[in-house]
Amino acid sequence: MDERFEKYAGHLMEFVFSALGTLDEFQVFSAAVGVTGDLARAIQKQIQPYAEPLLQALLAALSSPVLHRTAKPTVVSVFGDIAIALGPGFTPYLQNVMGMLSQAGQVKAEPNSDAGMIDFVWAMRESIAEAFIGILTGLQEQRKRSRRRLICRDVVLKSPLPFFVAMAFSPYVEGILMYIQTTTADEDASPDYLKTCYNLLGDLASTYQAALKPALLEPSISRVLGEAKSRGYKQRGVVNAAKYARQASDVHDSVNTSRTNAICLA
Repeated sequence: MDERFEKYAGHLMEFVFSALGTLDEFQVFSAAVGVTGDLARAIQKQIQPYAEPLLQALLAALSSPVLHRTAKPTVVSVFGDIAIALGPGFTPYLQNVMGMLSQAGQVKAEPNSDAGMIDFVWAMRESIAEAFIGILTGLQEQRKRSRRRLICRDVVLKSPLPFFVAMAFSPYVEGILMYIQTTTADEDASPDYLKTCYNLLGDLASTYQAALKPALLEPSISRVLGEAKSRGYKQRGVVNAAKYARQASDVHDSVNTSRTNAICLA
């Protein structure tokens, strides 16, 4: 699919909305979520007419006890797809989506949890981190990233977010940093999860630059940056992502101070 598919989107969305209502049939529901992500990536901003009802349906599904837990990580991931498609047009939905992601991030496995619950928790955590990346990417309108699962960056981003977008996203930065610190400290954190968190941390650092530097100098963030090495993870993707995060975190106070100093991250 590509942008030319937009003329068929209205007909397709009738089936998608119908399937998104089948919370008790999670396989049908999951297929509809997958189609939603594909459509968002294909028609991009042209998904705007369907954005509000789509997001309402997805948010309702996440909070529903009827939907099987295995379908929920997919729902979380598609928020990033929609944000990338809409670009700054996602801003009106930011508060509700970020609030739900915050709630979803509190899920955890108890010591006596079975393997299925543990797998679910980590699937949710990775989807949440990916959704954060997608939302931040979408707000920056970096359309060259066509895949949902963003790979390690080789070059630190040069320019920060437009001021109004930075202000819209900044209330969530502190919570996201806390989320990264808490989840990466878990001994069960996988190399893939650490890679995702490093990319998220790098994106935040390169976006807010000097405004975020005090937080990046905290020992807890230094611990996160060294987590992969301390665990002996040598996968190329993990190593490159950690390098990206460290480079992005090594900002200079003189860079964009007039703009970043005005952004409150507290």
